[in-house]
Amino acid sequence: WNGVPLNYLDTNRTFNSYTYENEVDNYQQTHYQLHYSKQASKSTKLKIAYHYTHGEGYYEQEKLSQNFNDYGLENIIISADTIFTTNLIRRKWLKNDFGGITYSIDHNFKSTNLIFGGSYNKYSGQHYGNIIWAQYSSNGAINHQYYWNRAEKYDQNMYLKFNYNYSAKTNIYADFQTRKVDYIFEGKDENNNAAEQNVIFNFYNPKIGFFHTINKNQSFYMSYAVANREPDRSDFTDNPLEARPEHETLYDTEIGYRISGKAYSFGINVYNMIYTNQLVPNGQLNDVGSGLRVNVDNSFRRGVEVIFGAQLSDRFTWDANFTLSKNKIENFTEVIYDYTTGFDVIENQYEDTNISYSPSAIWSSMLNYKMNFGFSALLNTKYVGTQNLDNTGQRSRVLAAYIVNDLGFSWAKRINGADALLQLMVYNLLDEKYSANGYTFSFVVEELITEKFYYPQAGRHVMLRAKVSF
Repeated sequence: WNGVPLNYLDTNRTFNSYTYENEVDNYQQTHYQLHYSKQASKSTKLKIAYHYTHGEGYYEQEKLSQNFNDYGLENIIISADTIFTTNLIRRKWLKNDFGGITYSIDHNFKSTNLIFGGSYNKYSGQHYGNIIWAQYSSNGAINHQYYWNRAEKYDQNMYLKFNYNYSAKTNIYADFQTRKVDYIFEGKDENNNAAEQNVIFNFYNPKIGFFHTINKNQSFYMSYAVANREPDRSDFTDNPLEARPEHETLYDTEIGYRISGKAYSFGINVYNMIYTNQLVPNGQLNDVGSGLRVNVDNSFRRGVEVIFGAQLSDRFTWDANFTLSKNKIENFTEVIYDYTTGFDVIENQYEDTNISYSPSAIWSSMLNYKMNFGFSALLNTKYVGTQNLDNTGQRSRVLAAYIVNDLGFSWAKRINGADALLQLMVYNLLDEKYSANGYTFSFVVEELITEKFYYPQAGRHVMLRAKVSF
C-alpha cells in the first residue's frame, strides 16, 4: 500500500486491503419446522409450533506478524535468537443450535377478542478458533485451537392480547407481555480472558392504544408502549466484566392519522421515543467487523413520518414517504486511550449530541408507469441525510448525505397457465459516488489521532431477473 493510509479515498473506490485469496465466510444453516392448528370451536382456535435450526461454519483469514502468546503458543528460541511472531492462517468457527416452541389460544367473544400465548426458546452457540497454517508452528499441533467458548440463551415469554370493539367505529386494544432472558457464558475468549458470566433479565412489556374510524375515508389512532431489550452476546463479549452492558428501556408514544380517496392516500405518524440506557453504536468495530455498542443514560428519538400515494392517471402512479426526526443523547462520555507513556484513559463530555447512524431526514419516491402489452417502467429515488459516525456530534466524523436513483423496466405475461416476469434494473442510475456506512475511532500518541473509514457503495450497475411461476 506504499505507506498510504487504508482510509485514504481516491478515484479507486474498489480497493481491498485483504489480499489473501481464500478470505471466505463459509456458513450454512438447516431449518426444521412443525406446525399444528386446531379449530376447537366456532370461537376458539389453538396453534402450536416447534422449530429447530442448526448452523455451522467458519471465517478464514490470513494474519501477519502475530504474537505467539496471543495464541497460547511459546516463543521459539534458536541459540541466542528468539522468534516472537509468525504469519498464520486461522479459522474462526461458529457452531450453533436454536430451537423452541410457540403456542397460542385465540378466543372470540361477542365484541372482544382474546389471545393468550407464549414461547420457550434455547440458543446454544460454540465459538472457537483454529490455526490451520503457520509460518512457525512453535509447540502447536495440527489445527491448533487457540480459544473456545460457548454461549447459551434461554428466552421465554407469555402474553395476553386484548382487542375490544367499543363501538362500530372505535377499537381499543392492549398487549401485556412478561419475558425472561437467561444468558450463560463459559470458556475463554480469543484474548484468553475468562468468559464466564451468567446474566438474567426479567421484562414486563405493556402496550395500549385505540383506533377510531372517523368516516369511510379517514381514521385516527394513538398508542403507548413500554419495551425492554436485552444486550446482544457481542455486547457482553466485546466489553470487560466491569463494563457489563445494561438492558435498554423504551417508552414509545405514537399518534397517527390516515385519509384516502379515489385517487390518493395520505398518512401521518408522530412519535416520541424516550430511552433509558439505550444501546447505541459508538462508531467502532470489533475484530470481525461488527459494530460496538455502549449504553447511554438518557436519549430520545422524536419525529414525524408521512406516506403519500397518488393515481396521477390510468397508467401513472406516484408513491412517496419521508421522515423528519430529532435523535439526541442528553449526555455522552467519549472514552479515549492515551498510549503516549503507558495506558491512560481520557474522558470527554458532550451534551445534546446526535445519536450515531441516525439521519434526521430520509425520503423516497417511486414513480410507476404502465405501458401496453404488459410492459412497465419505474423510477425509485432515495435520499438519506447526514449521519454521525459516533456519538460526539463532531462535524468531522460524519457520513455525507446522498441521493440515489434506480431505473427499472419489466414485462409480465401469463402464458399457458404460468406467470412470466422479465425485469431489468439499473441501480445507481446517475453513478453517484457515496458511502452508506463507515466507522471511526480515536486515540492519543502525543497528539489526538482520529481515524475515519468509509465503505464506498457500488456505482452504476445492472441486474437482469427472470421469473416463472406455475
